[in-house]
Amino acid sequence: MYTNVDTITNKMDELNARIADTDPDIVGLTEIKPKNASWNLSQQEVNIDGYTAFLNLSGRGLVLYVKNCFGAVEYQPNACSKDTVWCTIKMSKTNTLVVGVAYRSPNANEQSNVSIEATIKTVAECNFRYFLLMGDFNFPEINWISESTNVPDNHPAQSFLSCIQDSFLCQHVYEPTHYRQKQAANVLDLVFTNGEELVNSIQYTDPVGSSHHVTLNWTITCYQHRLNTKAVIHSYSKGDYTEMQKFLSDFNWDEKLNDLSLENMWRVIKDTITEAVKRYVPSFSASTEPTPRRKKPPWMDENVKTVLKGKKKAYARYLKSRNGADYVDYAKHRNMAKTELRRAIRNYEKDIAKKARRNPKAFYRYVNGKVKGRGIIPDLTDSDGTAVTENFDKANAFNGFFSSVFTNEDTANIPYQSNKSVKEPLLNITFSCDDVLKLLLGLKPDKSPGPDLIHPRVLKECAHVLARPLFILYKKSLDDGNIPLDWKTGHVTPIHKKGSRADVANYRPVSLTSVVCKVLEKLVRNAILDHMYDNDFISNYQHGFLPGRSCTTQLLEVLDKWTEILDNGGALDVVYLDLAKAFDSVPHKRLLTKLQSYGIGGGLLQWIRSFLLDRHQRVMIAGIGSEWAPVLSGVPQGSVLGPVLFICYINDMPNIVSSLIYMYADDTKIFRETSDS
Repeated sequence: MYTNVDTITNKMDELNARIADTDPDIVGLTEIKPKNASWNLSQQEVNIDGYTAFLNLSGRGLVLYVKNCFGAVEYQPNACSKDTVWCTIKMSKTNTLVVGVAYRSPNANEQSNVSIEATIKTVAECNFRYFLLMGDFNFPEINWISESTNVPDNHPAQSFLSCIQDSFLCQHVYEPTHYRQKQAANVLDLVFTNGEELVNSIQYTDPVGSSHHVTLNWTITCYQHRLNTKAVIHSYSKGDYTEMQKFLSDFNWDEKLNDLSLENMWRVIKDTITEAVKRYVPSFSASTEPTPRRKKPPWMDENVKTVLKGKKKAYARYLKSRNGADYVDYAKHRNMAKTELRRAIRNYEKDIAKKARRNPKAFYRYVNGKVKGRGIIPDLTDSDGTAVTENFDKANAFNGFFSSVFTNEDTANIPYQSNKSVKEPLLNITFSCDDVLKLLLGLKPDKSPGPDLIHPRVLKECAHVLARPLFILYKKSLDDGNIPLDWKTGHVTPIHKKGSRADVANYRPVSLTSVVCKVLEKLVRNAILDHMYDNDFISNYQHGFLPGRSCTTQLLEVLDKWTEILDNGGALDVVYLDLAKAFDSVPHKRLLTKLQSYGIGGGLLQWIRSFLLDRHQRVMIAGIGSEWAPVLSGVPQGSVLGPVLFICYINDMPNIVSSLIYMYADDTKIFRETSDS
């Protein structure tokens, strides 16, 4: 799908509705910025859920959307024109589709014209199996049916036509695409491919918003290689948990788990829960796409659908009659659609804001949908420039990079940590079966399971039955100062941060660990925090991962200090610190030494040592895992206990800094008042 939106401001919502209705695989937009704008659009303002956006904000601005399931990669031709944006899509192991969007201003100078032509020739001459270019070229002088012009040979239109012919490209748009009342209709928006058979027909539909350019829809015929995964999917929402509870309650857990080793005890509990899931939770095998057909926007109601259909019909009538009265009728329907869209979105956002306290998940889902864009992993580029195309190789590339940041600790030269004065050392923790039951009932059932595949929905629904065996397991784990091997593994998912998606360094790891282990971690975390607070060990300058403290409390305290200094006529020097790979690089031995200095010892310290050491991780991409790699340092990301251990490790940072320091986890502000002298 392609259209010239003539500034995207306030039109993203209608565009979302259009995309939800037509479900295109590729979308191209031109003129997304207002003329002479004093501000720039950001990536977040143009993100569309389910699509990867390639953005060019030079000139009037371009954006190219490709469905995430195609794994598109940004493409930069040599001496690329600033008025184009390109990406490549892997169709098969040997075939690639290159897609571009271009905008040529009607007032373009000779340099811009030459640059666009050079870019088209360069891309067309590359060895891409399929070529697709769309955009607004503003050449009404060209008759594309006869491929001729009525202008001199030195005219830009003649030069552009020669460029297209010399590049052996086919142009598929023959009907007018730009309609303005009291002006002649022109063919300004064009679609080029490197094969006449690739596009059979093009549909001309109503513009987006108040633009005078039609929307073009077509199907390009080429082999579409989507990244599919085959998996067994359990429908946990349809499970028969009444029968599952009966099945699990038939066991005498005290007798069944008596005298077993920790590993065997965990194996019995895990296998029993897995058997219960097989019996009472329906499942099916499916070939699933990472992003299925896009759902309609949540704010779209029947009124919005009706006015959008009315606008579409009114525009079709105007195209057929070219009558001024029909254009007035179309303009009326267009304005009605704009008003109704704004009303629906405003009411939806008000409802989310009103329920934000009761349902914060819906609020953050809406916000993240506006500011984040997630896609699948495209082809990567390794250190020597070779393309990494297979999912297994991609997973290993990521695992190698994530492992490279670990700290190789010199255990022979660990600094001495003097023991703090404690009221009473924390050698072990005490808890009851009711404590375990309370934590199980508090699990969020829509979270993902860890590598052991035990789903939190099952644990919560069967909490009253499973609390007893898990209590026995947890007591055994703490008494032995050890944890099962399954709890030492993590499945890591790479999440794109910024920059090129082909570079593994532009991703951060997010880990999934065992939910059963997380319940025990909560018990340990609460005990450690209580101990640190009782002994007044927690720094007042730390605001991360602590109850009653947050990013907001840190900002308020910093603002109060800064205001006080400025009101007294002082000046400030501020340094912002962000520790690179902070959670992954914490050295284990030094962390354990610090914990010991805080009075944490005995069996609990031994349990934490087992929790940290001998861990392994692998990266998962589209259901395919990398080789397992040892975790040599760091606190486990994705765990419950990890953030608290990290806080303990950096807790004494304010003690060795002479300036004022405020921390939110590893994000740190250091500042002091300065004088003229």
